[in-house]
Amino acid sequence: MARIAPIVFALLCTPLACETTEAPMTKRPSADPGPAPEIVPVPGDPASRPFTEPGLEVSLIPAGPPAPGGSVPLTFRLANTGAETRRVCTLFTPFEGRDRLTLEVRDAAGARLPLRAPKQPGPMPQPEDHVELAPGQALERQLDLRHDFELPPGRYTIRFRGAGLVNHLPDSPPLAIEIP
Repeated sequence: MARIAPIVFALLCTPLACETTEAPMTKRPSADPGPAPEIVPVPGDPASRPFTEPGLEVSLIPAGPPAPGGSVPLTFRLANTGAETRRVCTLFTPFEGRDRLTLEVRDAAGARLPLRAPKQPGPMPQPEDHVELAPGQALERQLDLRHDFELPPGRYTIRFRGAGLVNHLPDSPPLAIEIP
């Protein structure tokens, strides 16, 4: 009997809006957006705190200050912090090539923001949907959060949600941003 995967919201990431780079583990984006606002709690989720699976870490990092009415630049980072090479499924990440990313964006009241246009689920993982990450290796991709979300001025919390039935990646820690 076939299992039906839950509907996954995805963030559109076109080749013009995204760029993938390989980054050493010690390198972090240098843009300092200033002090982060307080994390907006996720209603009904007492475990809404950073989580990482042993050996893999996913994080969202501000890639510069949000511009009023302009871009909201983020860096998506997938790192192997373990001692062994890991084979990682890239479905529902910006490295997938099918322009889907599982992000959860919540406003200051904790309400989840809808995507501008819903995305359709794709096929099950294929061999080409996997990458190998050596110990200490990280991949990064630049994103613009406004690509798929309406973001008027305010406070928001963004979190990558790993697709446990597909890519087995951990959720990212929540990232708080304030848009002027």
